[in-house]
Amino acid sequence: MMERPTPPQSLGFTLVELLIAIAVLAIVLTLAAPSFREMIQSQRLKSIAAQVVTDVQFARAEAASRQRRVYITFGSSAEPIPMTCYVIHTCQSNNNSGCTCTCTNDGSSCTADPNDIEIKKVQVPTSLGVKVQLTASGAVTPNFVSFDPVTGGMPSLSVDPLTGATTWPDPVWIDASLTRANPPVLRTRIPTSGRPSLCSTGAALAGFTPC
Repeated sequence: MMERPTPPQSLGFTLVELLIAIAVLAIVLTLAAPSFREMIQSQRLKSIAAQVVTDVQFARAEAASRQRRVYITFGSSAEPIPMTCYVIHTCQSNNNSGCTCTCTNDGSSCTADPNDIEIKKVQVPTSLGVKVQLTASGAVTPNFVSFDPVTGGMPSLSVDPLTGATTWPDPVWIDASLTRANPPVLRTRIPTSGRPSLCSTGAALAGFTPC
């Protein structure tokens, strides 16, 4: 008498098991998504803040090598791409009053005078969830800082009572922050010596000294 072999048991998933697995995965992703998004934005913030510190040091070195004042001019734009930005450049004047450099355009940042030379431009799209801006301890915040070619320092000026010229209070900060409410801020402090230092303010951010 011949014996028929028992057919092997299926090793696959049933439709019900597959649907349960998909439902569990969806729940896990829903719970993890906010934390994952926050981690990505924090890494972007740290990266941009580190770049700001590097660029301040770079601007000081460029001032020494070119034997001219070098400026970092800040700006923002809503169109065509919402952004904050800054451009490192030289300028025809020592007070930036006649300088033509701006960081919001796509082409050359400096157009009107051959002494206005773009060295480097950084644009931070708002879609990244991070913004960069210049702030200060005084009532008036200019949109630029400059570095002396001899000392590497940032000239400490004051508001001229006759002309009302905008000048730099001491200290000046370059803040990189997230665009959400109550954001963590990584602050690059620039004293008159020109040497940048990084600290954190606002919401707590691990690994950084509070300002």
